[in-house]
Amino acid sequence: IMKLSFLLEQGIIIFNLSLNKLNFDQYKIKINYRKNAGTDSKVEMVVSGNNTSSDLIKLIDKKRKPFRTGGVDSFIFGTNG
Repeated sequence: IMKLSFLLEQGIIIFNLSLNKLNFDQYKIKINYRKNAGTDSKVEMVVSGNNTSSDLIKLIDKKRKPFRTGGVDSFIFGTNG
């Protein structure tokens, strides 16, 4: 089990974190090394499964710029089951 402080130090963004939610899903987004592959645009996503879908999730980080050329960005979402 990773400590929350370790995840934050690594620059991992955590959404919907709640003490009542015990399951977490991690998503990694790798940006190509090709010239201009990164973006300064607002990036949003929806996670869907067989029976349900999430609301629109905005992938933002106030401490750093995600989605840089050649970068790998990790996002952890709290889930309730």
